[in-house]
Amino acid sequence: MAANPRIMIDLTHCSIEIGALIEDAKRLDCGALVTFTGTVREITGTHRTIALTYEAYEPMAKAKMEFISNDAINRWSLGSVSIVHRLGKCLPGDIAVAVITAAPHRAEAFAACSWLMDEIKRIVPIWKENTDSDGIANWVHPKTNELGTNR
Repeated sequence: MAANPRIMIDLTHCSIEIGALIEDAKRLDCGALVTFTGTVREITGTHRTIALTYEAYEPMAKAKMEFISNDAINRWSLGSVSIVHRLGKCLPGDIAVAVITAAPHRAEAFAACSWLMDEIKRIVPIWKENTDSDGIANWVHPKTNELGTNR
């Protein structure tokens, strides 16, 4: 394991500055830095997305992100984990989530980054509402990524 692993967790209503996050996640004892950025796509199913609005139960969301970050550090000997998720209204093209892992080697960094994103979607209490081009807003089911039934 890298010495003194670092964790950075944030929920923000501001734009995610990926360059600053990458600089902060770099470690001299880690040769691999893997970054995942999830952006708002314009098409969801057969509907054009105008905006996604993210809501969270913030104290629990931060606690769950901290928990899975520590778990990832122990599983893959990471030097750092950064997770930032947007809240509020996001437009197509906006970065909605960023996950960065640093590890001595790339295999661990890739595996941890992918696992962390899966765990964020699985257990972190963050919900999204999709507003389409007809002005109809529907909550997106987190397990299937399908729109709700408010149509």
